[in-house]
Amino acid sequence: MPTPFASLETRVNDSVLRRLANKTLTIDHVDVDGIFKDPFEEVGFVESSNPTFETLESNLDCIEQGSMAEEMSTGKQWEIIGIEKDGTGIVKLELRVKWYE
Repeated sequence: MPTPFASLETRVNDSVLRRLANKTLTIDHVDVDGIFKDPFEEVGFVESSNPTFETLESNLDCIEQGSMAEEMSTGKQWEIIGIEKDGTGIVKLELRVKWYE
């Protein structure tokens, strides 16, 4: 049986993502709601972005680096290059834009 705080943590995570999710990505053929961020970064004279997608760990079964994520409404695709579990049930996926040949 989970500790009382663990149960509360799960309910809070569910509530936060339900209210703050701003994008749905299809990952491994499953639609996943989460919080998408794509902050602008500049180092020296090089401009870049570092997109991330945060969701519940329970939304992702066997996620691994190299998996693809797609926003169905736009067709934009990203490769998952990093997986950061925070230990509370939230996972942050680091994304890289898929380059088309």
